[in-house]
Amino acid sequence: MFRSGGGGTSSKLVLLVLTILLGKSLNAFSITLENATSASGKHLNKFFYNLTSLSDDRDEPEDCIYNDKKIAELNANQLIMRLTEECRYDRLTNPRPSNGGPLVVRIHLDIKHIDLLDNELYKIDAVVKYRYTDHRLKFEHVSPKRGKVKGRDLIQKRIWIPEIAVLNKVDAKVMGLEGKDVFASISPQGEVVYAFRSLITPYCDMDFRKFPFDRQNCTLDFQSLISNKDELLVLWDKEAVKLPEHITGFQLLNFNTSNDPLRTLNTIDDNLDGHHSTVRFNFRVAREVGHYLLDYFIPSILLVGTSWITFWLQADASPPRTTLGTSTMLTFITLATAQTKSLPKVSYIKISEIWFLGCVMFILASLVEFAFVNLIFRRKKNCELKKVNSKYVFKCTLTPSLARNELYNNMGLLNGDNPAIESMATKGTNCDEPILRGSHHNIVEGEPEMNNYRVTWTTMTPKEVANWIDTRCRVVFPLAFLIFNLFFWSYTLSVSYN
Repeated sequence: MFRSGGGGTSSKLVLLVLTILLGKSLNAFSITLENATSASGKHLNKFFYNLTSLSDDRDEPEDCIYNDKKIAELNANQLIMRLTEECRYDRLTNPRPSNGGPLVVRIHLDIKHIDLLDNELYKIDAVVKYRYTDHRLKFEHVSPKRGKVKGRDLIQKRIWIPEIAVLNKVDAKVMGLEGKDVFASISPQGEVVYAFRSLITPYCDMDFRKFPFDRQNCTLDFQSLISNKDELLVLWDKEAVKLPEHITGFQLLNFNTSNDPLRTLNTIDDNLDGHHSTVRFNFRVAREVGHYLLDYFIPSILLVGTSWITFWLQADASPPRTTLGTSTMLTFITLATAQTKSLPKVSYIKISEIWFLGCVMFILASLVEFAFVNLIFRRKKNCELKKVNSKYVFKCTLTPSLARNELYNNMGLLNGDNPAIESMATKGTNCDEPILRGSHHNIVEGEPEMNNYRVTWTTMTPKEVANWIDTRCRVVFPLAFLIFNLFFWSYTLSVSYN
């Protein structure tokens, strides 16, 4: 009995020892497992989440849960990364409001400089700002003490940006000194301001009929390219456009903005996907004429006046008069070409071309006058004039034989009814030579039958005729040019301010 009792006791003792040892081992293993879990709890949670997600149809992972208590402790970079994670933010989707209406994008244009070119183009250096609300980027309820989050490339690459383009642009590029000047900010309420500095070269349909006294109307159209008006509505901001104080070569007269893309603008297209929202900036400018007055019109007047110096030179001075006339003409053509070389080739006549043609005609007329007086100067026969005035001088110079015959007819010398002619003919008088010289003479002094025929004409040599024409041109040409200027400037001022 002792043995059997002793054997049972020893067996119980061994079982008790094994139980104590196993309990201590399990306790140590539990403590170790708890420490490991607390040290790498996040990784374990992910691991167990991945295991459970294979059999669980959850819509959103734990890391994409927006209502995170620790989000307020994140810096701006981490906040943007958290808000725009792909599991909860789609940067290709339009953040339309919950009521189903279109997303409103407001545009502000801060123009730094406008440079109008004469080839129907102009350049605008401006900061363009888009302002809209993306409700997916709100963080005021999880980080109420945080202000606006501002950044450059990081925000631009991770958020949705409206696809808005300038319709009438020929070229455009985003400017920047170190990288591109692109900025963005996100408010706690989810309002996004996207700004970039751009150099835009739009097309402007210019009318040069009144050049250089013209006034031009130019437009700048912004339109949503991809989204139609049911998805995205483009509007001007409250302060739509900020203009510079000065425009190179032009004076700003007025400007306006059109904010009705659904009815009034001509730029609305009927695309396959419907109407696209558009806004327009229109401005009117007047060309500053001070440059053209000093560099073109006043030098033109001086060149035309220079061509008149030939009237004070001798009629047979061919080299100086020819050189002066041709050099004046070539200089004026070069001057006019330099002023209009940047203009496009148009089919209508401009005011500057009217001035050009008028000045060319006066310079050309001085050359023609020299050729005329030089031809007269080289004649050998004298010119008989009934009176020394423009009518008889030009009649004698143009048709000398007809003028002489008309003079003799008026005197009755060729009709056979003048006895003096008959007596002269019997004496062998040559009628081709001048009968008498001077202003007032009797044909035969002392004879009664001859006293009824008084001759009142003057004979001028070719040199005297040439000098007489030059003398008159010294007055006629400036007077005619003055009249041309009166008509030209009266017409120019009337049409330029109409």
